Amino acid sequence: LPVDALAFRGPIPELAHLRPAENFQAYVERKLFIHNAGHAVAAYLGHLKGYGFIWKAIADPVVRAEVDAALDESRRALAAKHGLDAAELSAHAENIVERFQNRALGDQVSRVAKDPIRKLGPEDRLVGAANLCLAEGVEPVHLAFAAAAAIQYDQAGDPSAQELQRLRAQNGIEYIITHICQAEPGSTLAGLITEAACRLQREGWIV
Repeated sequence: LPVDALAFRGPIPELAHLRPAENFQAYVERKLFIHNAGHAVAAYLGHLKGYGFIWKAIADPVVRAEVDAALDESRRALAAKHGLDAAELSAHAENIVERFQNRALGDQVSRVAKDPIRKLGPEDRLVGAANLCLAEGVEPVHLAFAAAAAIQYDQAGDPSAQELQRLRAQNGIEYIITHICQAEPGSTLAGLITEAACRLQREGWIV
């Protein structure tokens, strides 16, 4: 269990499996941009493929390839920013993807993808990871692809998804990119998400 070593008053207790870390922010971002991001990629692309469960989505080789590629982008950016061991990060990402394959968890795509407006925020799992990549010189092509898929998320019964689709229908995808993802018009990230939206159509993910 990673904990913030600088947050303790007095000596850090010697507890089994406690891992004090002075750079605790690295572990917070690893959770968000590896575990949560990978989950989101599988969920939003899985939804477009018609899967109801994460284990089914990750079993699709096309979805799996996108998850792996997006996590590689996050991994490289995290390693660059925080000086984390690249091999250790890769092993961590592989372990996370193995968990996604666990049928016994019964992890529903609708649960993982829920509230897409929040999850498309500039500091959250997809756009936040993409922004980190850009700051560290990594081009987030696959994270942008997952963000474009999230913009299409239209699950019935999810108020956030329905509001997202209302905004997209009324104002276009550029509005979502600018006002929800908060990517400046003409920016690299805006361009990547726009191109990813075209790719979704080109490859038949959406009609």
